[in-house]
Amino acid sequence: MIPLSTLPAWTAFAAALVPLLTAAGCALPLTRGSAVRLAPLAAVPALAAAVAVPDGSIAVPWLASGIEVGLDGTGRAFLSLVAVVWTAAGLYAAGSPIVDRARFFGLFSLAMAGNLALCCTTDPVGFYIFFAMMALSTYGLVVHGGGEAKRRAGRVYIAFVVAGEALLISGLFVIGAAALGVGADSILGPISTALLLVAFGIKMGTVGLHGWLPIAHPVAPTPASAVLSGVMLKAGTLGLIRFLPGGQAETIPFGTIVIAFGLASAFYGAAVGVFQTVPKTVLAYSSVSQLGLITVAIGTGLAVPDLWPAAVTAATVYAVHHGLAKAALFLGTDLAARSTRRTPVLVALSLPALALAGLPLASGAVAKIVLKEATGSAPGAWSAALEALLPIAAVGTTLLMARFLYLVAMGPKADRKSVPGPLAVGAVALLLIGVGATLWIWPAGEVRYAAEKSLQAKYLWAAFWPIGSGIAIASAVWAARATTSRFAGVIPSADVYAPVFAWAHGRLEERERRVATPLPTPATPILAPERPAAAEPAPSEPSLLARAGLLESALLNWPTAISALCVLAVLLLLLAA
Repeated sequence: MIPLSTLPAWTAFAAALVPLLTAAGCALPLTRGSAVRLAPLAAVPALAAAVAVPDGSIAVPWLASGIEVGLDGTGRAFLSLVAVVWTAAGLYAAGSPIVDRARFFGLFSLAMAGNLALCCTTDPVGFYIFFAMMALSTYGLVVHGGGEAKRRAGRVYIAFVVAGEALLISGLFVIGAAALGVGADSILGPISTALLLVAFGIKMGTVGLHGWLPIAHPVAPTPASAVLSGVMLKAGTLGLIRFLPGGQAETIPFGTIVIAFGLASAFYGAAVGVFQTVPKTVLAYSSVSQLGLITVAIGTGLAVPDLWPAAVTAATVYAVHHGLAKAALFLGTDLAARSTRRTPVLVALSLPALALAGLPLASGAVAKIVLKEATGSAPGAWSAALEALLPIAAVGTTLLMARFLYLVAMGPKADRKSVPGPLAVGAVALLLIGVGATLWIWPAGEVRYAAEKSLQAKYLWAAFWPIGSGIAIASAVWAARATTSRFAGVIPSADVYAPVFAWAHGRLEERERRVATPLPTPATPILAPERPAAAEPAPSEPSLLARAGLLESALLNWPTAISALCVLAVLLLLLAA
């Protein structure tokens, strides 16, 4: 038996790519049944690798002109989170009535592989490859099942994804140019930082770049929503940690701007979310708000280089806490809607909901103390401002979660034919255990210190009063619901983007109608001279345009598309070798 301490660094990367096998298996008729059954557990090898494989890195020169793979403390934390959430979502999907299961699990596995593999890459090329694999294949999950709402959401999602990918690859190219000495670092450094901040800000749903988030979440199948909010958004956080120039001797000019955008996201997400009428939309705006707090930590580390290690720890811990809690809430929303006894589910959902607000003895209390430690020495007046504003943001989170639980409780009655099975219940229970226990058993010294600190009377009060204030305000709003209910839905789910999306959808759909409608045949002029009837033309070969249409229709068949992608990947690897 090989001792665990001697496992090579590439083992984690190989384990992360196991879902590619299930994705390929879902596309082939002979292996489809087995692959669908194995797909929910495809992330388990990566979870085992996160626990067993020691820190280290190794170059893989034959893959994509050479990438570097391995694990460090940050990558291990993200890999563990990603593997747990994908496993829970897969188990929930296995116990849920999902249409076209082979197609769903094929795309599910492809996105899973990208999400897991980017946690094991430490260089820009490898990260971008798997980031793109994850983001692009998720489009298929968003539109899975069809329908006008899903098509519209898919358009919005893919538009933001393509914009983000273009900015990301541009920023990584600028980093490469600076490393090769092509231009002055004083010019290229700020350019690459700005590009990366916007690119990863789109993925994290930073205010102003969040337009896709409340549109895609409500229409995607619930397991897809759980991984989208729980871990795919965290790929943006990991990208910022990996590639921003934090910890350098000179301060980054964007540091305080990033702090401001983080605070704006925290308050904007809560303010808009409480007006929504769909539980999953409320959770989408909660992600905007909570990811804003992670952005505050990143901005503090950029503004004060000495705080970068603390900022990375805070962002990592908060990402793990939020990922587990938000995945549990998304799965729990569907579980409550399908359960004939809703009260036990609502009680269970109260744990991750209040954990997001900083409930003591849960992951949120530890995460918020780590965040406070990292932002306590923010530059200038920001330290005092954060000291005052972060507890108020927790009040907003409590109000948002109260709104969410109310909407879940008032949802339509369950159909007895769709009662969840034990796999679905077990998946939610797994995440609830993670919310309650993960940060208390985290091996890092900073996290253990924060867990012990959260039990002191001072910090218990600091955690309880925002939650108590939020519950009191929510109770007052509920008591006056005859008046306050008229404000529900006054802000559309796409908020400021709503008119832009409506105009774009209208233009695109009008264009599709024009293309689909055949041109009218011109009428024969009344005074036109009679001509002898021409012979019937011989049937001709299909036009080039018709052939292209047939080819496109064939490629839109998802097994064909995935098989073609697998063949293309093998060819690229052979060429790279």
